[in-house]
Amino acid sequence: MDRKEQIHQKLEIMRKCYKERRLENLDLFYDTFFSEACPIIQTDGGPWFATKERIYQLITYDWEHWGDVELQTWGFEFEETEEYVWVKVQALLDFGKEHVWDMEIVMVMVEEGEELYCRFMQFYIPRNALRPTVVLNKSEKEREKFKREIESLVNSPAQKASQALAEELLMCVKENRPDFTDVVLPKNQIIIERKGAEMCFAATGLAKNETAQLPVRIIGIGNPVDGKLRKYEISYPFFCNLE
Repeated sequence: MDRKEQIHQKLEIMRKCYKERRLENLDLFYDTFFSEACPIIQTDGGPWFATKERIYQLITYDWEHWGDVELQTWGFEFEETEEYVWVKVQALLDFGKEHVWDMEIVMVMVEEGEELYCRFMQFYIPRNALRPTVVLNKSEKEREKFKREIESLVNSPAQKASQALAEELLMCVKENRPDFTDVVLPKNQIIIERKGAEMCFAATGLAKNETAQLPVRIIGIGNPVDGKLRKYEISYPFFCNLE
């Protein structure tokens, strides 16, 4: 079985489990995607190291409280290196009478024996001008309420601070490596967590010039009010020559 077919079979199991939402499929889902190594699960609530018990709790909550999830398993993307396999699959999250959301599921998988297992799994719901939330509720009152909620999130101090932080991070990478003129730090790859009077962050992106590209990672702490950096460290975990 080639790598693409191996990934496709796993995604078909995920599609079946999330479509049926039957708790007796928890073992099947876990055994398909996870080994005894503790992975990282990224949701809207933030990243967390997931033991088997916590994974069961997360998936149980999804299946009991989410709407229908339909994975588009025929169009998944994957890239393979000597160390890991990166997978992204599109999905639709259907809440029936309320909302239909686009969703992306991203996984970083490693090979153990002849099987692939997740070390990182991200459930990401992009909501922006290109992928708006589709509102099916015809109630004008509910629409206005939803609009106000979105506006409050966009204009919140935390959101403004995170936008300022993204700009600061971009500037720091460019200053650290002035030879790299094109630096991209996707917003969905910037993880922020409030810790008292400080804001901890981790960001992953790409920096490249005419001959090479470097995955870049920056971690540190900043001010949660204005998004200014206090301490940070930049690393380039892998190197890929384009020549």
